[in-house]
Amino acid sequence: MNLMKIVMKNMRQRALATWLTGTSVALGVALAVAIVLIKQGVQQRFEQGTLGYEMVVGAKGSPLQLVLNTVYNLDISPGNISWRLFEQLRADQRVKLAVPFSVGDNFHGFRIVGTTDAFFKDFEFEPGRKPELAGGRIFTFTEAALKSAFQEAEQRAKEREAKERGEEVKPAPAPEGMPANRPFEAVIGSTVARETGLQISQTFIAAHGVQPSAEAKEHTENPWTVVGILAPTHTAADRAIYINLDSFYHIEGHEIRGPTAPVIAEEKDNDPDPGQISSIVLKLRSPIHAFPLYREINDRQDAMAAFPAAEIRKLFDIVGNIDRLLFAQAILVLIVAGVAIAVSIYNSMSERRREIAILRALGARRATIFSIVLLEATTICVVGAAAGLLGGHLVVAAANGALYRASGFVI
Repeated sequence: MNLMKIVMKNMRQRALATWLTGTSVALGVALAVAIVLIKQGVQQRFEQGTLGYEMVVGAKGSPLQLVLNTVYNLDISPGNISWRLFEQLRADQRVKLAVPFSVGDNFHGFRIVGTTDAFFKDFEFEPGRKPELAGGRIFTFTEAALKSAFQEAEQRAKEREAKERGEEVKPAPAPEGMPANRPFEAVIGSTVARETGLQISQTFIAAHGVQPSAEAKEHTENPWTVVGILAPTHTAADRAIYINLDSFYHIEGHEIRGPTAPVIAEEKDNDPDPGQISSIVLKLRSPIHAFPLYREINDRQDAMAAFPAAEIRKLFDIVGNIDRLLFAQAILVLIVAGVAIAVSIYNSMSERRREIAILRALGARRATIFSIVLLEATTICVVGAAAGLLGGHLVVAAANGALYRASGFVI
């Protein structure tokens, strides 16, 4: 009878204690594996998600909030910045690409983002990887229509303020360049299409606010038509709905009431602000331009710049202590499981006196008896660790689905 058969016989005789001890090992290993994989996977995907976003410009406030709102469609916008600033940055020789974004509405919890066709034609999530359509086309956008939308939004703001003061309001003439048929077109992410069932040529009604709410007003007067569906990108874009920026300012509730921060008097007099947007994503012609432009923008009173990659690293530096605490708890579970194995085997020695005596009488050496005990403990550890490794990956798979539904990322 070889040693392994003896070990298996002992484990069957003490099946309950063996399974309980092995389960303790499995739980400890599963917890440790899940913590490590989720932490590394989430950090990797978040850092990869910033590759196409070299610099983000927005209103003064929290840089991390600006990055989460613009890059990942999370949190809320810290405020608005001037369209004039966008035009200045777009014309800057150091800037290769500038893409504006405006947020403020949602459809069934999916963020609606107003932008231009440059997001689809020139923007790259990663080097050489642009947004691709699984079907349909991109929305129609013209800057002339956007300027007209800005004028209309500003006029609505003036009329509302006049009504609040009790003044009589006369209908204003339509702004110059206003298109006769305003396009309310949308390109939806792959997750949006799958979870809402929206297809090309179907329409939907947006609700005010970036989060769904029972009190949120629906923009029933302005339904959007789906004209395109994005191919899966495994980024936050899968959970976003992109609309032409001019249509964003045609709807009620998106009035332009003036700058959210002080504007330099000379600039205000000589170059009036035509409108406002939530943020700007910049791609630079060379990395050497990054810090000079970063300092120039942050020296302004009305805007702030942030490096998404740096902000995400800061975020994970902050939550890293929590990861280490959870990992320490997993190690403690493993230590407890190890102690349980030792105690279990020690307590079983008194029950095995007769068996050990028979083995010794048959000529078994002390080293052989010790090998049986050690092999039993090792078997329990190996089986428990294998189960824990599988369990940890199953936990990550479940968390992966939840993470994808929440942010569009896949670990």
